[in-house]
Amino acid sequence: MKHFFRYVGLGIGCVLVLLVVYIFGPVLLNNIYVQSFGRTLNDIHHPSESRLLKRVLAVANLGLASNQCDYVAGEFRATTLPKKRVEDFYAPLVNSTLSLTAPLTYEIYFAEDADEHWYLGKHSDTLQTYKQKPLSGERVYLFLIVEAHPPGLDFRCH
Repeated sequence: MKHFFRYVGLGIGCVLVLLVVYIFGPVLLNNIYVQSFGRTLNDIHHPSESRLLKRVLAVANLGLASNQCDYVAGEFRATTLPKKRVEDFYAPLVNSTLSLTAPLTYEIYFAEDADEHWYLGKHSDTLQTYKQKPLSGERVYLFLIVEAHPPGLDFRCH
């Protein structure tokens, strides 16, 4: 009878370990991938009149109504440039990925328009903070690189 309970305990333990690996394995793999994906920010040239405030990396579902996994790498930046000049600077990148089927997109969001970007989740909250407490004489914007993938088993993507 002693051996029976050992085998039952061992079986339950194995099932629990497999369940933890099944649930958190994809999360761990996506976290590792987004870290390497974040290095693509190093290749982006920003306006010389802008400065880095904060770099962000995330695995999320930015579409909210979609069923996909978005790898997000971005930078909150401050600049004294007018909004139009910032948009024009990034226009070649942003326009090169304006397709519903593009797996990689470049996006730019301004703090003054934060109310329109509620779907960005915690990044929207940060934009709201910069909108409510603006930096003296500077405009804050968020430059994002987003890569879309099927959701897989990562619960953050559903």
